[in-house]
Amino acid sequence: MGAEPADTPFWHWSLAHYGAAEQSLLRLQDEFDCDVNIILFCCWCAEEFEALSEKEMASALDLARSWTDEIVQPLRSVRRSLSKTNPAESDLRGMVKNAELSAEKILQDMLFNFANKNFARSKNVNSAIIAQQNLLRYDAHLKPPNDARVTLLKELISHIFDAAKRQEAK
Repeated sequence: MGAEPADTPFWHWSLAHYGAAEQSLLRLQDEFDCDVNIILFCCWCAEEFEALSEKEMASALDLARSWTDEIVQPLRSVRRSLSKTNPAESDLRGMVKNAELSAEKILQDMLFNFANKNFARSKNVNSAIIAQQNLLRYDAHLKPPNDARVTLLKELISHIFDAAKRQEAK
């Protein structure tokens, strides 16, 4: 059996912040066909690097697109088509869900390595502002333009970064 990708700081960051923004992330994925891993990447990069340039965003999207289209999306489609209530299908659904999560972890590993190789580190004072810049740059790649999607992306920033501030205050 092949080796599991490493637990990168990006993966740990995503696990720590996903819960605060889960509903928004799933809405963006299901209603607007957004890539949750790219959204998380935009926010994580806001804490670790300068704002992403157009070229950096395009490169990250190119890196993610083929893996998502060829691996993650088909697994998600199979998982969603399997019944939660039929015991035989439910077991298979769980296995496919684990495979989908593993595929997403591999994608995050790819994005982490890409960022570390190509971006200059910079601890940012106001990560939320940089996250918004990154997410708006990502949104510019999505078609057609959609004000509701932009509003949800902006709301997501407060879910992630306000929750992080609350955790730090504890």
